[in-house]
Amino acid sequence: MNLEKDHDTRPSTPGTTPSSPEPTTQSPESESPSTQPTPPSPKRDFGVEEEWAETLGMSFDPEEAERRSAPVPPPFRPRQQGPGMPLPGQQPADRQPRPDKLPPIRPEVMPKTFLVWSILATICCCLPAGIVAIIFSASVSSKYYAADYEGARRASRNAEIWIIVSIVAGIITNALYLPLTLLMPQ
Repeated sequence: MNLEKDHDTRPSTPGTTPSSPEPTTQSPESESPSTQPTPPSPKRDFGVEEEWAETLGMSFDPEEAERRSAPVPPPFRPRQQGPGMPLPGQQPADRQPRPDKLPPIRPEVMPKTFLVWSILATICCCLPAGIVAIIFSASVSSKYYAADYEGARRASRNAEIWIIVSIVAGIITNALYLPLTLLMPQ
């Protein structure tokens, strides 16, 4: 057993007394595994985070920080398409909807809207009648998708009638206007 006296070589500050040296014992056979250096733990060192928490006056919990810094799972990757695999937007064959759960089938084909003809009649022929034709043309599809099939047929027929009225009114107006402008003295 070796007894050595260590002297404190640090300079003492005024008002304090140097600490008294304590004897230390060193024995090769008394070294326990606890005094041997331990391998570093796999936990992350949160020294900077602790300093920031102390600076900001917050509490720091290393276990909570470890839990929050856990690795993020890899992003979702869809399965590769192969034979027998449904296309995107389709359901697999074993998960097809039952016939009683299918959306209702439209009993009729949507009537013509005549929207292009309404716009042309408005621009080229008669403005007031053309605007009425555009209104009826635009209401055909909205009535059809609201399951008002009869209303859609009526709107389509009214649009067609107002297109004809607009064309006839435009022809009559131009037929009367052109000769009158030629007969008028200048």
